[in-house]
This record gives sequence, structure tokens and C-alpha cells, in this order.
Amino acid sequence: MVPSVPVLIKPHRRNDKPRGTWCDDDRFGDYRLAADAFDIKPSRDSFIKEGWQSIDNQKIDKLHKLAPSFLDRLTPRSQAAAQSLLRDLASLRQIGSQTPKTNSLVFCHHDIRQSNMAWHPNYGTRLVDWSWSGLGESGSDITSLLIDLHKSHHDISPYQNIINLDYCLMLMGFWLNHATWPHHGNDTTRFQQFLSALSAYEIYINGYAFTASISTDSTSLFVGRSDVGSKV
Repeated sequence: MVPSVPVLIKPHRRNDKPRGTWCDDDRFGDYRLAADAFDIKPSRDSFIKEGWQSIDNQKIDKLHKLAPSFLDRLTPRSQAAAQSLLRDLASLRQIGSQTPKTNSLVFCHHDIRQSNMAWHPNYGTRLVDWSWSGLGESGSDITSLLIDLHKSHHDISPYQNIINLDYCLMLMGFWLNHATWPHHGNDTTRFQQFLSALSAYEIYINGYAFTASISTDSTSLFVGRSDVGSKV
């Protein structure tokens, strides 16, 4: 998903203000939306609709067909995890395709990863690229970052208890679906999307195992998930 930004445009004279003015403030002048402007779909909605809800049997078959070229570039350990993910696709889709319920939403960056962090010796670290920002579940951003760090082989085990596992599952479906999209030239982007999904999968499975280990009623954690990750 590449969020599209409407073209905001041309200043116009106050005495000729058209309908649909985007901004009417003396500090900025009057601006209007371009004729071909459109609303930007919230990133969270895209994660849902372009994720598990878009993965049908055809997409699952395509992922299995793409797998050999992806697996050839993985370590033996990651190959085993990827094969487990492929075996679990049907069960994961069944869980992930349900529209997530949430009590409240918070403002999120939605794309926090190492490449979206800028560092300066005098000013420290800053987040960049806010094009996906919008409302989302609590814990979404730290979950995105930990998925990216795990993908780069960093140890994230000390932070296992703050991961939003439902969001982890949501991103997994989003990246898997995008990994099946057509590409021009080499498939590096599609391979990286598959790797992100694989990282999310490992965290998701390990997260439920971790939660079960500290829960007094661990069986409730696996309702509807008993067959997921059984081969890991």
C-alpha cells in the first residue's frame, strides 16, 4: 500500500472563493482541493482489507508457488519457520479475516521501522515518513518496530509482553497479500514483504506461547488457535 496524497493547491483570490475550500484561515490563505483529489483511506483500514480479507485460496496457492524462490534465500532455521507459516496459512486466515474489535483507537505512525528513524548527533533520533499515520490500536507502533528488529535478528524477548499480538496478525496478512502482487524487475520488495510476514508470524506464535507460560488459564489463550504453529 502506498498512501496517495491529494494535491492541495493553488491559492485563489478571496473575492473568488469557490465551494469546497480546504482551508479558510488568514494565516494560510485559501486553498482548494484539486479536481481529482480524493480521500485517503486510513492505514488501519488498508491493513484489514488488503490483508487476510483479501487472501483467498488462489492467493494461498500463489504463496506456495512463490515459496521456493523465497526459501532459497533463507537460513535453514528461517526456512523451517517459513514452511510452518505456509502450513498454517488456512488457520491464520480463518482467525485474521475476522474484523478486529477494539475499544479505543490512538494516534499511530503505522510504519515505525529502522529505516524510518533519522539520527543526528546533536538532536538525537526522530521518526520520519508520517504518510501512513492515523488512528490505530494501542501498541501498534511498538509492535511494528519489534517485528522489524526481529527481522534483523535482534533479540526482542525482553519486550515480548508489550507486543499487540492481534496487530501482529493483522500486519502478517497485509504483508503476505502484498508479497503476491505483481512486480517489475526483481522481486526484492516482495521478498522483503514475505520476510516481514515471517517475522510477524514467529513473534505471533512465540507471543501466545509466552502469554500461556505466565497465565493461570492458558487454555483460553488458544481458543480457535490450537492448530496454529503446531509445527514450529
